Amino acid sequence: LMPTPDRHSVFASDGCSAVEAAIKIAIQYWYNVVQPGKSWVIGMDQGYHGDSLGALGAGFVDAFHEPFEHAVSHPAKLPFPFDDDFSPSRQVIEQHKDKLAAVIVEPLCLGSAGMKIYSADYLKNLADCCHANDVLLIVDEVAMGFGRTGKRFAFNHAEIDPDMVCLGKALTAGYMPLSACVVKDKIYNTFSDTPVDHTFYHGNTFAGHPIGCAAALAALDIYEAEDTVERAAEMADKMKQWMLPMAELECVKELRFLGMIGVVELKPETRPLIAKIKQSLFEQGYLFRPLGTMFYLMPPLVITDDELKGAIYALEQTIEEFC
Repeated sequence: LMPTPDRHSVFASDGCSAVEAAIKIAIQYWYNVVQPGKSWVIGMDQGYHGDSLGALGAGFVDAFHEPFEHAVSHPAKLPFPFDDDFSPSRQVIEQHKDKLAAVIVEPLCLGSAGMKIYSADYLKNLADCCHANDVLLIVDEVAMGFGRTGKRFAFNHAEIDPDMVCLGKALTAGYMPLSACVVKDKIYNTFSDTPVDHTFYHGNTFAGHPIGCAAALAALDIYEAEDTVERAAEMADKMKQWMLPMAELECVKELRFLGMIGVVELKPETRPLIAKIKQSLFEQGYLFRPLGTMFYLMPPLVITDDELKGAIYALEQTIEEFC
């Protein structure tokens, strides 16, 4: 699955726990190689990596996590690249490289921040900058992995080779709880118990549960047998084509697309109508979770043409009705 086979994995039961393991591995790695001052793990502004306190230290969505603002520290953050300019992020990394253990990002799309999409070029520049400054790169593929973006992993669009990759959700096709932190061997090999004890004293009760692992193996076999990634890329083109007419609606601010992610962002003045639109869609049999004034589709990759058309049509008609 990874660009090179030299990896080991730490298993857990959910994406947040995989992220928690990655953060601790990054910090302990530098401790193992006698650079304990490199202990910061930072992420992108409004990035989301789970709800544990460790994850909140690297990813923090103001709308979700405000009560914990004073419980975690954020020594630095990468700004979101609205104009695709990597210079501000480079400045942050170069300024703090002596303290940075790792940078963690959601690849190409910040989900909970409002489906904010950035380019593969930015991710490539980030990987190069981290490597040049001796900073580990953790890519959180929990939401984006296994075909969602039109490739097996979102980081494949940038043709990079992250130091750690966090997986979950689609790892078992959602049938059983299982997640993983996939770690390069150059990091793994520092976790020896001789001659000095560098054991990774970390584990979860149901980490690597046999039934979860069996479900993951079955899911991976099916993804290959049914060409799920290739089919998702083809379906993404159809979804974009069917959604584009919504751009003509007066209340629509913009549409955004990344593989099997379709975003309809409404103008700010529609905010009082969002709950009514959501309720109407629910009564029609469609459960949408708006973020602010934004509705998005992240449908199952096995959705049929008719099912997807139906959801898009319902969304378009309902927005037009209320706006």
